[in-house]
Amino acid sequence: RNRNVPFDKEFKYKVSIKIIGFCVTIPLAFYLQNYWALLWGTIVSKVASVALSYYFRPYMPSICFEKTREIMDFSKWLLFTNIAQFFRSQLPNIMLGKYVSSGAVGIYSIGTEIARFSSQELVAAMNRPVYSGFAKLKQNKEELVKNYLEVVGFQAFVVLPMGFGLAATSDYAVRVILGSNWLSVIEPISILAISVALSSISSCCQYIYLVSGKPKLPFTISLFGLAIFAPQVLLFTEKYGLMGVVYAHFVSNTLTAMLNFWMVSRTLQISLQKIVSVLLRPFLGALAMVNVLSYWLMPELLGVVSNPLVGLLIVVPVGAAIYALLTFGFWLAQGKPESPEHLAIRMLREKLLKRFA
Repeated sequence: RNRNVPFDKEFKYKVSIKIIGFCVTIPLAFYLQNYWALLWGTIVSKVASVALSYYFRPYMPSICFEKTREIMDFSKWLLFTNIAQFFRSQLPNIMLGKYVSSGAVGIYSIGTEIARFSSQELVAAMNRPVYSGFAKLKQNKEELVKNYLEVVGFQAFVVLPMGFGLAATSDYAVRVILGSNWLSVIEPISILAISVALSSISSCCQYIYLVSGKPKLPFTISLFGLAIFAPQVLLFTEKYGLMGVVYAHFVSNTLTAMLNFWMVSRTLQISLQKIVSVLLRPFLGALAMVNVLSYWLMPELLGVVSNPLVGLLIVVPVGAAIYALLTFGFWLAQGKPESPEHLAIRMLREKLLKRFA
C-alpha cells in the first residue's frame, strides 16, 4: 500500500478551494448584502473541491464491496470520535446561550478561535505528514518510538511558547487583533491559549493508535474528555458564567492530554518517563516565561506603553529570549541530548556557515 502523500499537490488543492470560495463569496456579499452570499460560497467551494480532486489526482472509482466490513470496522470509530467531539464543541454554546447571553457565546467562540490559531492550527499543519511517516515505520517499533518522541518533542518545543506567550500577552494581542471593543475576550484567552496548547501537543497520539490498529482508542479518549467536560459545563455555567466554561475547558483538555500520553506509552510499550522527558524542558521554559511576562513585564508596560502594537513588539522578543535561554539552559544541564534544541542549533549553524562562508 502506497503511503507516500504528495503534500505539494494537497497544498495546491486546498489553496485553490479557498481562493475559489473567496472569489465567489466576497463579490456576492457586496451584491446581495445578506447571508445568502455565505451559503452560495459554501456550495461553490464544495463543488469545486470535488471537481479539483479529479484534476489533482485523476482517478475514477468503481463500486466495490469487497472491503466493506474491514473499512466499516475501522471507520465507525472515527465516526464515533467525531460525534463525541461535536457534542463537546457545541455544548458550551448551548449552555452559555441558555444561562448567560448570546454575547458570551460570541466571546467564547472568538477566544477559542484565536487560541486555536496560536497553536492548534500550527500543529494541524505539522500533523499532515505524521500519519504517513508513522505508517511507514509500523513494522519497526524502535524507529516508530524514536520518530514519535521526535515529533511530540518538536511540537512541544514550538507550540508551548506560542500558547503560553499568547496567554501572557493577551491584553496587547486582543487590542491589536480585535480592537478595543473586544476587551472582554482578554481573560478567557489567557486560559484558553494554555488549554489549547496543552491539548495540541497530544494530538499526534491518535496517529499512533491508528497505525497500531487501535482505532477505538481515539473514541475512548474523546469520550473521556466529554465525560470530564460536560458535567463541569452543566454545573458551573449558570453559577460562574463564561469563565466556568473556560476553566472546564482547561481541566478537561489537561486531563485528556495526560491520558493520551499514558495510553501512548502503553501502546508503544515504553515508559511514561521517556515522553515526559521530551516535554519537560519546553513546558518549564514556557511556564517560566509566562510568569515573568504576566507578573513583571506586562504590568510594567501596561502603565507606560499605551500603543498595543508597540507593547507587543517589545514583549514578544523578550518572551522569546526568556524561553530560549531557559530551555537551552535545561538542555545543557541534561548533557545535550538529541532533541529539538539540538536540531535548532544544527540548523542555525548551517545557515550561518552558508551565509559567511
